[in-house]
Amino acid sequence: MNHRSDKFSTRKKTKRVEIESPDKEEEENQNTRRKAMTDEKAKIRQRQENSLSELTKNFINFIKSQGDKTININDVVKKLKVKKRRIYDITNVLEGM
Repeated sequence: MNHRSDKFSTRKKTKRVEIESPDKEEEENQNTRRKAMTDEKAKIRQRQENSLSELTKNFINFIKSQGDKTININDVVKKLKVKKRRIYDITNVLEGM
């Protein structure tokens, strides 16, 4: 007769470990790559928008929109969202033309 008590069971309890499927890992990797590409595109776009030629065009458009008024450099800095030094670079480009 085999009397086994539940209290003294010799069975080992096993832990369940969830392993992510390769599909989930691959999906996460793709999302990470997409985010990195988006960030890189944003950097390139920002770099292009801040290029001296683009800023010069925007500066000229700003001057045209002001008509015959005197232009305050601080207003231009705020409008173009650049540092004052960059405005001096733009005026040097225009002076060289």
